[in-house]
Amino acid sequence: KGAKEEQTKTALLTQIRDAVEGLKVCQDAYAAAHPESAGYVSAFRESILNKTDGTGNSDENVIVPWYNLHKVLAGLIDIYTFVDDKELAEGALEIAEGFSEYVYKRCSRLTDNTVMLRTEYGGMNEALYEIYDITGNEHYKIAAQYFDEVSLFNELAAGNDVLSGKHANTTIPKFIGALKRYTVMKDNEDYYEALSETEKTELEKYKTAAEKFWDIVIEHHTYV
Repeated sequence: KGAKEEQTKTALLTQIRDAVEGLKVCQDAYAAAHPESAGYVSAFRESILNKTDGTGNSDENVIVPWYNLHKVLAGLIDIYTFVDDKELAEGALEIAEGFSEYVYKRCSRLTDNTVMLRTEYGGMNEALYEIYDITGNEHYKIAAQYFDEVSLFNELAAGNDVLSGKHANTTIPKFIGALKRYTVMKDNEDYYEALSETEKTELEKYKTAAEKFWDIVIEHHTYV
């Protein structure tokens, strides 16, 4: 069993290393060709993000681009967190930071993020809060906030059941992200003190929203 586990670990590390090195090549090449979009790394053109956030059109055949990109970002963060190879881990974090900075710059140009939030985006807020927790880079916290559906959090925090008709796989990560914001800010005194007084006052709402979401789902939206 031990030999087989080592063989599996070696094979996985080879795949992970290939992925990280390949993503780095792609990210660097895209930055060279499109310096205004440095950090972007994706299998599809940026135009689909313009379509998603309401700033343009696209003929890309991608239904949920931010959902797909979240998987890349979350995977890179997991490599940094769990892979016992410092050079490989740091390489993954570097790509993730570059992409997160791209997200910050892109979202900062939006005058209205509610259009973007209409399309499933996975756990983008959760992942960006996680990389903020790792690095302390304020840009990543700001980027995460663009993916916080505050109006929905307010409804749940108030105990309002507005879940009927909502897609479970779309909605669950939103509240995982809400809880991540709460835990990251509460678990690090420096991060908490960096919040504005309004942010400190409203922080409890994020935890309450996640708790109410759980209670409402279990009590009113679960059946056998």
